[in-house]
Amino acid sequence: MPGTLGRRTTMCFLIPNYVIAAAFSIFGRTILWKSIGFFFMGIFHLKISLSYTYALEFVPNAWKSTMTTLITAFDSGSPLFACIFFKFFRPDEELLLKIHFWFGFAGCIVFLIFIPESPRWLFLSKGANSAEAINVLNYIAWFNGSSMIIPQDATFDIIGQVLEESNASLNMTSLSRLTNTVNQTNFRGKGSIFKEIR
Repeated sequence: MPGTLGRRTTMCFLIPNYVIAAAFSIFGRTILWKSIGFFFMGIFHLKISLSYTYALEFVPNAWKSTMTTLITAFDSGSPLFACIFFKFFRPDEELLLKIHFWFGFAGCIVFLIFIPESPRWLFLSKGANSAEAINVLNYIAWFNGSSMIIPQDATFDIIGQVLEESNASLNMTSLSRLTNTVNQTNFRGKGSIFKEIR
């Protein structure tokens, strides 16, 4: 599903359903409703594994291990947070679950508003000169405070060569080459490689 529909589209399907399931498991007043909530939370838990793929496609190779560590630490930090909460604040399980839910809900809203589609997936699925992918890269640059943009007519040579070489069906060797060289990509376009926003 993430490979066909895209990372963002898949997450936009999974996250609201996961939030609804979590609401049933936390706010449900009977064992039946809580069980239904936990059941569907398990089904929509694909968001966890997809979040690794999604996040790693946004960062350079040098930062991938750091990003993986941060996601894993945050995801597995719930027991530590619960222990600190119970020890130093209040031993109230229901309150803790409500706090956990609303923080997660806020995070989902932030994702839906600010996080774009993976530019790597767009290049792989729509071609080396995907205008949508270039727009995403320029949005990321703007969001990070950069004044540099990629021209709309730019072509990502290395990605294009890999796609052409494998006839748009990447084998493991091509995928490895793509992953290792994406940060050394050259651009073809009118004017300079990047244009500064005036």
